[in-house]
Amino acid sequence: MATEEQKRLYRHNWFTKNRESLYENRRKNMRKWRLRLLDILGGKKCVSCGYDKDFRALNFDHLRDDGRKDRKIHYNSYGFYRFYSENPEIAKSNLQVLCSNCNTIKKYDNMNYLLNQSNDIDKMV
Repeated sequence: MATEEQKRLYRHNWFTKNRESLYENRRKNMRKWRLRLLDILGGKKCVSCGYDKDFRALNFDHLRDDGRKDRKIHYNSYGFYRFYSENPEIAKSNLQVLCSNCNTIKKYDNMNYLLNQSNDIDKMV
């Protein structure tokens, strides 16, 4: 029977030998899940401006601006892509596709709204 230390050492050695193929498989799977999620959400096109030249410039935007909570749940992009790809109805109700420019504009518009809202509250007090 192998001790815990022997098991740990075996896993470490195995990972060291197979690191490159593991990372390559992870990259391929990430791309597959991302493309699948784009298709679920209507294709490789920004819903705001229609940008469709390069899917790498497209982002998944949370409709209710709850991305921070989602990142805590899924821990990394791989888990995020996989979860929403396997749950298309949840993806359609929570996400939209925006290009990087539209996503940044939305983020700054939301920050300005929140800042203005807090300033209005400060004026009331």
